[in-house]
Amino acid sequence: MSINLKGNIGYAIAFATYWMSYCVVASFSSVFLLANGYSNTEIGLLIAIGNLVSVGIQPVLANLADRSKKVTVFEISMLATALIMLFALFTLILHGRSILLFAAYLLMFAIHASLQSLLNSMDQTLAQRSIHVDYGICRSMGSLWYSAISALLSYLVVRVGIVSLPIVCEACAALMIAGLFLLNRLFKQSLVPPETPAEEASEEAPRLSAEEAASEQKEITMKDFIL
Repeated sequence: MSINLKGNIGYAIAFATYWMSYCVVASFSSVFLLANGYSNTEIGLLIAIGNLVSVGIQPVLANLADRSKKVTVFEISMLATALIMLFALFTLILHGRSILLFAAYLLMFAIHASLQSLLNSMDQTLAQRSIHVDYGICRSMGSLWYSAISALLSYLVVRVGIVSLPIVCEACAALMIAGLFLLNRLFKQSLVPPETPAEEASEEAPRLSAEEAASEQKEITMKDFIL
């Protein structure tokens, strides 16, 4: 089994940027929300509700990915990531403690959490089209870049302020869409796998045997006629 280089790159980008944005959305959620006037109790409530909402979103996305013949799991993930970018934009524009900011952050958190199950299943989806990737290496990119972005954000929050958090989230989400686009392109190009020589030979065999049978039947008929 050979590893597809483009598939590996796309999947590694998707994993790396997902966990980078997770660092912003989840790990630095307290930093962002506390700076906007929310209490620790309200932050805990937001995270709890966000996880509950994601539990409801995940089966819907998974069912759509399994049943739909027109939309791929990669396209569904790109749409979800675009929604994350939209809500991240709201968190960049809105300032201070408000219901709108609370709702925007909650939905961003919920959609982001819902993406994880889709992301983890993509290697199996690619394998159905003979696009083989190394899941372990790609997943490790997520851990590696999570550590890197965590250190960077710690510096940016002190130097620039909390405004850096939604900006970094937007950048990570845009890169994630790029990785998913690459995977989706590879997947669609492999929808009709080329016929192997073995398959062509197996298709030729019945046709040749039918022609030989017809020829033999013709010879027998001519012999009977002469006799």
